[in-house]
Parts: sequence; C-alpha cells; structure tokens
Amino acid sequence: MSFTLPAGVAAAVRPSASPALLGASAVTAFTFSATPFLVPRAVADFGIGLGAAGLLSTAQVAGFTVVNLAAGRRMTPRRTLIKRALAVLALANLVSVAAPGFWALVAVRVVAGGAMGMLTWIAWVDSAADARRKGEIAAIGPLATLVSAPVVWGLDSFAGLDGVYLGAAVLAAACLPLRRSVDPLAVRPGRRPIETPGVRLTLVAIGGLTLFASSVFVFAGAFAEDAGVGGWGLTLGLMLNSALGIGPARWAGRRPHPGVFVVGMAVCVFGLALGPSGWIVIASIALWGAMFWFAVPEVFAMLAERSRNPGDRVGDAQGAMALGRVLGPSLGGVVLAAADATVLSLVAVAGLLAVAAALERVEVGGPARD
Repeated sequence: MSFTLPAGVAAAVRPSASPALLGASAVTAFTFSATPFLVPRAVADFGIGLGAAGLLSTAQVAGFTVVNLAAGRRMTPRRTLIKRALAVLALANLVSVAAPGFWALVAVRVVAGGAMGMLTWIAWVDSAADARRKGEIAAIGPLATLVSAPVVWGLDSFAGLDGVYLGAAVLAAACLPLRRSVDPLAVRPGRRPIETPGVRLTLVAIGGLTLFASSVFVFAGAFAEDAGVGGWGLTLGLMLNSALGIGPARWAGRRPHPGVFVVGMAVCVFGLALGPSGWIVIASIALWGAMFWFAVPEVFAMLAERSRNPGDRVGDAQGAMALGRVLGPSLGGVVLAAADATVLSLVAVAGLLAVAAALERVEVGGPARD
C-alpha cells in the first residue's frame, strides 16, 4: 500500500528552493545575527575600542560585497560553486577559532564574508523568477535568526568568540551533503546594464538603507547593555525581530510605498539608541525586523520590473546592500567616538528619511524595462 501527500500539502511542506541554498542562507543568517554579540565580546577579549571591534563586521561584509558585485558581472551560478563556497565558509569559520590575534581574525572574516556573498548571490539569482522560491529564500533569514539568537547567546556566554565561530563552521559543514540545484534560466553570464531610469537611484537607496541602519544596529548589544537588559534583552529582541520578519519576507505580494516602512525603521533607530527603558530598546529591535522585510523585497521587485530578466540586478542590489553594511559600522564607530548616541541616531534617521524619499520618487516614476 502506498501513501502520497495531496499536492497542496506537499507544496506546503516541501521547499521548492535548493536545500543546500536554504541551508547556506540559514548559515549566513546565523553568522550575521551573531555580530551584535561578537562586537562587545571582541572589546572584552582583545582590549580594543567599540569602534575598532566593529571592524569584524566591516571585514566580513567587505568580502560579501566584493563577491556579489563581481559575481553578477563575471560568473554564472552553478552547483559546483555552491559546494566550493560552503567548503570555504566552513574552513574560514574553523580557522577563525584558531586566529592568533584580532587583525588575523579580521582577515579571515573577509574570506568568510566572500563565501557567504557567493552563496547569497546564487540563492537570490536562482529564485528571482519564481515567487515561491524567492519567498523561501527571503524567509529563511529571519526564521534562522529566530532559532539562532538564543543559540548564539549561549555559545557566546559559555565559549565566547571561539564557540560562535565553531558553531558556524559545523553548520556550514552540515550543508555540504544537501542536494544542490540551480535554475537553468538563472545561468546568464555577462554584465547587466543599470542605465534604466530609476535603477541607479534605487541601488543607491537600498545601499543607503543598510548604511544608515547598520550604523546603529551593529551596536545593538552595547545599547542593550546601557539600557540594563544586556544579553537576554538583545536575545529576546532579535528573536522577536526575526519572528515579526518571517511573514513579510515570505509574502509574495507587492508592498506599495516601501518608503513608509523605511520611515518605520527610522523610528526604531530612536528607540534603540535613545530608548529610556530596556523594554523600548527590545521593542525597537523587534519592530525593526518587520519594517526591514516589508521594505526590502519590494525594492528587489522594483529592480526586477526594470530588467529584461528578473535576476539581472541581484548582484548589484546585494552588493549595494553589502557595501552599506561595510560602511555603516565604520560610520557608527566614527560618530560614537566623536560625539554620542544622540548624534548617531540623528545622522541615521536623516539618512533613512532620504532613502524613503528616494524610493517613493522611483515608485511614482513607474517601471521601465531596459
């Protein structure tokens, strides 16, 4: 006697995206979600300033940025690249455990960021033309962060930096046996033009979004400490952040006026950096997730409708976002060193409001394919 699931049920429980790419996206989310824990830990372990510790994030995202920008122009997404990138990521995380000093660790995190950039680029190009796969790839980030936040907190509490990086190495290695596949239609080599009206402004806007957002969010651990909620408050905030982001990320529909959600992120900036109580800090971290995942998929949709092929500008968009994340922690560190959290929040809010205005201008202009 055989048993088969009804088609609707099977579609609900079986992901259509490549398991290896879903796993790789989860590892990437785990690694990036660890940053707010690792920055204050690096301050204590290496005896450096908060701004210098932010270089761990800067280095990691620098590798991510370079690979995304280069891959979209010179490479084709293939199954073999998935395996190689996962192997490099696992090895880089393992080497991070044995890094002899802070600067050696920074160098290794560049390599790890590059591997994550390759995997993220392949995942988004593979899913660009399929709304269901795109929703799965988008949703795996907040879902993985929801699960990993308490795990990272525990690893950081009991084993510090080494424990977190060892955990990331194990997760990356566990993805190696998973099935790897790439949509044949995603294999489109060659540079993608970005001259269509609105494209450049949209790329600048999404880069600015991550620039100003990360300039504050990378120091969430320190702000939580100042508010008196420490590691448990940061963990709770990140879990709620992820939980509130799953629905918006998974939703395949359009989201009119993405600038409105960017304004919501600006409000969260004030609450995180200047919240008068620990609970306001936690709520700001939590709501940040919903605002981010309502805005970003719509920006990707705006770029796709201005392209001949939906995946043409994935590398450009991911690279712009990653570049913002590279510069953001440095901007935040410089402002904190020269002034205080109040000035940092004002700079970030002003930047996010400019981003919101730019996105609304592009949307009002309407789509125009190249």
